[in-house]
This record gives sequence, structure tokens and C-alpha cells, in this order.
Amino acid sequence: MLLEVDRVSEPVDDLVAKLRRYHEWFELLAPKADANKEEAARSHGGLAVHAFRLWSRLYPATGREGYVPVAFVFTGKSAAQRESRIRRQEQPVRAYFAGTTYLGREAGITAVDYHQAVPVVVTELERITADPARAAGAVWRRLGRDEWQTLHEALDNPDGDRLYAVQHEQARRRRAEREAAERRPSRRVATRAGRVVAVQPPMGAARVGARGPAAAGAPGVRDPALVLRQGLVDRPGVVARPVEVTSMSASAARGPRGSRDDYLLLLEPPRRMGCRRRDRRGSAGAVAEGR
Repeated sequence: MLLEVDRVSEPVDDLVAKLRRYHEWFELLAPKADANKEEAARSHGGLAVHAFRLWSRLYPATGREGYVPVAFVFTGKSAAQRESRIRRQEQPVRAYFAGTTYLGREAGITAVDYHQAVPVVVTELERITADPARAAGAVWRRLGRDEWQTLHEALDNPDGDRLYAVQHEQARRRRAEREAAERRPSRRVATRAGRVVAVQPPMGAARVGARGPAAAGAPGVRDPALVLRQGLVDRPGVVARPVEVTSMSASAARGPRGSRDDYLLLLEPPRRMGCRRRDRRGSAGAVAEGR
């Protein structure tokens, strides 16, 4: 960890310039490092970029995301003046310590990429001497946070790589579910008046049939008109309504390729209109009179 001590005498601009120079030094390329590969690793984000940087050849690995931490210890003047100095320093250096989002990743990723950020912690000498645990106590504040923590807690990144690993896995599962839904085949069915057929519902829609009757137009139930438009029922004027499985055997209700997750629709002819059907040879057949 790099340490800076300030007696609240240096201008804030000087403190900001120090941190900027630290950040620039951490970005220096190591001798014989490939600049093109370094640029690719930088744009991708993550840990890989440090293999091309000079600092990683001089300092041991920190075990955390980011560059070597920088600590500012303020002392002297009043407590209010020291707090004012910390607040005034924080905003101008945010670009160096705040980290970035994981660009190009899945939706729903809120984790922060700290790998190219400088962890900056601040404390006061008076706060350290007043704490029984001294520097091991909760006397450190990470810039970007409001609470005082132990040094270990202040340097930790709970919203960094660990959170990204969890959110990335959740996003992967959501993507797999969407792809499985897109690959799921839709089933077209032959229709005859009065025949019970199974129509496969969309992914995530409410199920009817094996779980009881459902009124037409209920939320989550496929609209019979939509069934007609999609060609699942290709007879003009035929009415489709949900029915219960319990009115027939399960095997008859499901059909040879049905399942308990299917919609069970009873296709009825209109009451005052006829549906002309054709036989297998394509000739005109009898008219099914409506009930």
C-alpha cells in the first residue's frame, strides 16, 4: 500500500495531481509488452490487462481487484477541517477510484469492474490514536463510501468480481431459458367440430385443462381468436373454448402427442352458420350444421 501524509496544508489540487500521477504510472507498459494486446485486454476489462503493466513486475499481487491501494492520512487542524479536506478531495478523483461497469455483458449486470481503478482509503491520525485497536480498528474510509471500516473491509470489493460471477450465472440461465423457448416447436392440429384437441401454450402462459376449467379470455389463456389467426384452427366460424380433462380419460384428452401442460380446447361449429369441409380427395363434403 502506498501512503501519503497530509497536515491539511497542501492544496486539494496537489492531492488530486498526486493521485492522477499514480494512476498514470500504473498504466505504464512493461518492457517488451505488446501494446496491441494490452489495448485489447484494456477494452475487454478484467484482470488480464495487468500482465502487460510495469507495476505488476515490481509489486506483489494484492489479491484484490485494482491497482496498488493508496492511503491518505490527514492530521492537524480541526476535525471539521479534516473532514472538509476529505470531501473536497473525493469528487475530483472519482474517475481514478470509482471503477467501470462490465461493458458488453448481459442485461442485469450491476457489478463494478475495479481492475483498472486505484483503491483510495483515507483516515485521520487523531482517529487512529483514539481507537483502542489503533489502525486495525474501523478508522478507514474508502472514497466512494460513507461508512468507516477496518482496512480489510475498506479494500474489499463486494460489488466487484464476486457479484459479477453470481449475476453472470443468473444471466446465463435466463439466456438458456429464452433459447429453449425459441426452439420449442409449435404444434398444428387437425380440427373437426366437437372434437377435443390439444394446443401447446406459449412458454410461461397460464395452464388450463388438467388444472381445471378456465373462462375464455381469462388472463394468461390463449385467445381463441388468436388461435384461429395463427392457423392452429383453420375453419372459419369454428368456436374454441377450454374444457376440463376430467370429462374424459387422460389419454384421450392428451392425445397421442399431448401433455398435461397443453390447453384443451373444444372446437364447436357456430350455431347458425355451417362450416364446409372437404374430404381427403379435396371434393366438397357435407355441411356441419350448428347447434
